[in-house]
Amino acid sequence: MTLNTCYSFLAGIEIYSDRKIGAVGHAANDASEIARALNALGFEKANQEILLNEKATVMSIRYGMKQYLTCAGPDDTVYIFFSGHGFSAGGKGYLVAHDSRVGDLADTCIALADVFTWIEESKSKQVAIFLDCCHAGLTFPAKEKSLLAELDDNALKRFFSQSEFRVGFGSCKDSEKSYWVDSLGHGVWSYHLIRALTGKVPSILEKDRYLRAAELQDYLAHAVSKTLRESYTERKHQTPVLYGTMSNNFLIADLDPVLPKPGADESVISGQVKKGHFGDVDFGSITRLPGFNKKKGHFVPERSSRQAQDFVAGIGDELIQEEATTLFDQIKREFGYLRQDIRVTRDTGSAIINAKDFDVALSLSQRESDPSQYRFEIEVDKFSSPEVVKTEPFNKVFAGRFSFLKLGLPMKQDIEALIDRIEAGSLSGITIEYDDDPDYVSIKIAGNRATFVVGKNWMKIKLSGSKPREFVEALTQAQTTILGPKMTVAALFGPGTALLGS
Repeated sequence: MTLNTCYSFLAGIEIYSDRKIGAVGHAANDASEIARALNALGFEKANQEILLNEKATVMSIRYGMKQYLTCAGPDDTVYIFFSGHGFSAGGKGYLVAHDSRVGDLADTCIALADVFTWIEESKSKQVAIFLDCCHAGLTFPAKEKSLLAELDDNALKRFFSQSEFRVGFGSCKDSEKSYWVDSLGHGVWSYHLIRALTGKVPSILEKDRYLRAAELQDYLAHAVSKTLRESYTERKHQTPVLYGTMSNNFLIADLDPVLPKPGADESVISGQVKKGHFGDVDFGSITRLPGFNKKKGHFVPERSSRQAQDFVAGIGDELIQEEATTLFDQIKREFGYLRQDIRVTRDTGSAIINAKDFDVALSLSQRESDPSQYRFEIEVDKFSSPEVVKTEPFNKVFAGRFSFLKLGLPMKQDIEALIDRIEAGSLSGITIEYDDDPDYVSIKIAGNRATFVVGKNWMKIKLSGSKPREFVEALTQAQTTILGPKMTVAALFGPGTALLGS
């Protein structure tokens, strides 16, 4: 970070002294991991305070927040993170501390109005607040970070819209709940926030290093929704929110300190490929979906919206469920799975097949770039072993179903260096296409049916109408040209390099 001093205050409360307030899963871990991420970005531990569980009392939270905001100068930055319960009363929002009492919440919690006052009075021109607590719910059921009443977010909108030097992130809208997933060890929103801050999502970075508020918000909105679909059998709604003016698109962090640096003697694409999935995306007119019926008053949406998305998912659900049933039966038969080896979870417009050796996700939604069309997507990932891709049952079931294999690369790649290496080699039969300021390069090799598209953090092998193993075979043929002499396909798909969903 280039700013003078970086202050960070974090609180994570899982257990409350008043047992009428239910536990919040993984809140302490959320705060601890965010603290580590900030440390790696230049937030020194000497200027950081972490309050977990019983240490996160009303007095300690109030004192800590106020102290850091008061100490910060004009060139300093202050980040505040809170994971736990919250509530509202009389139109005022509050954060629930470890020693808060259900019988006297207004006087035993931290008022957001006070936090806003401390931020307003601070000299810092860079203040960000992250709240992983939801805005609804009259009870505290398992796996939900619930509030006791609606937290009016109008105050948040008003406050953060008044200055370009502060920004606020919330894990969900008012009237929604913020969920956690035990297998992640985090709240879903916090988990993806951590991934972004630690450089695990390079595709959202400006100039390959700068994380800005708008791009972070877009990623959180997409990733949280996807994780909830994969983690719960019933549909869960959690919509991350961003408060603040976007005229200058608030700079969250310079991630250069945590981004991997290619070694000087390494080939352009090197190291083990850590992530990958097979997939296909198809588009079509909404009017062709099985549930579309003009006699029922159906019409083609003119714009993308939550209501339009739900409508498309509903009238296309029959298509999704038929495909899920067909795939389920084929997979179970060809692999010889027992009942406990495979299951399918369904929701309107989506289905997930969890098999012993891999997962299949099917989804149907409105195409955002053309609201009159639907988007039908299939993804297969989370392989138990890379060898699964080569088996006869896998290739029989999924023959012709995929149009690409996308691999996540472990290091940021220098696309211009790759282009220069290929062009300098003057290799016959090699055709490449790229833009003036290339973020990726498309490569065709004579005698190889696949098209290889290499981005800064990913590689996509495009090959329609083929069996899955043919994607790997195509990559094997092209490895020297694309991967360089030091990289082998064995390193891509060898032991311990299981393909994981990106």
